[in-house]
Amino acid sequence: MAVIPFLSFHLEKVQLMRLIGILLIIALLIELLRRIIPGVNTRFTAMFGAMLRDSENDKLTGATYLLIAAFFSFWLFELWIAQVVMFFVIISDGLSALMGKWIGKHHCFKNKTWEGNAVFVFTAILIILLHPECPLFIGLVGVLIAFLADILSFRLDDNWTIPISSGLIMQLVAWLSV
Repeated sequence: MAVIPFLSFHLEKVQLMRLIGILLIIALLIELLRRIIPGVNTRFTAMFGAMLRDSENDKLTGATYLLIAAFFSFWLFELWIAQVVMFFVIISDGLSALMGKWIGKHHCFKNKTWEGNAVFVFTAILIILLHPECPLFIGLVGVLIAFLADILSFRLDDNWTIPISSGLIMQLVAWLSV
């Protein structure tokens, strides 16, 4: 999925939206088919079961939520904001989960660790510092909102809440600062 924000540096918005839209339609079709045809779900689980969380057996997968978030982020937000928030969820959230499980010793929220949280914040700040168009203040606001969405999204999938909530606030701050 990291390819989507990288492609956004090279494709026109219409091309990018078509690509994300096609991928999203395919993902939603697979989600529908695996619910109504047991054999499809059996094959899907055999292929991707190791990557799925238990909760993804009876609801949308994180990958599908990520495609939904990418579609809406690139449609609704300025390009640089969509790029940043998608990197937040793909890089910061992904690395924080891996590092939290690998080196995390100090639990703070549900299944979150202080070590994983530190990785999230560090990588998210690195993302805004490396992005050529991201103003520091707007980026730091986005980091804060993305972090809060990550640690507080107990019922909603954070592949959706991180980019949409941080993107909405960043877009609002960008409009207000003009």
